[in-house]
Amino acid sequence: MAPRAGRKVGEGDSGGFRGDTVAIVIVCDSVFLPLDAEGNVPADWQNAGSASKVKRGARLQAPVELAASLESRGQVSIDP
Repeated sequence: MAPRAGRKVGEGDSGGFRGDTVAIVIVCDSVFLPLDAEGNVPADWQNAGSASKVKRGARLQAPVELAASLESRGQVSIDP
């Protein structure tokens, strides 16, 4: 199944549609991820200084390449 890319960015952002993120759901007990103020994984997640524990069932946006990696390890499901 191909991931559905993109999300609407909020007011105060650059506006428009970002095609570099997908909706994910945490399916393992928990995973540590860097989160932005909106509770999503930022596009520059590799440079984040800290990570937060995200519990099973949480729904958030994440960059496509990170989502694919987490899905391959059974930690997330990419939302259709």
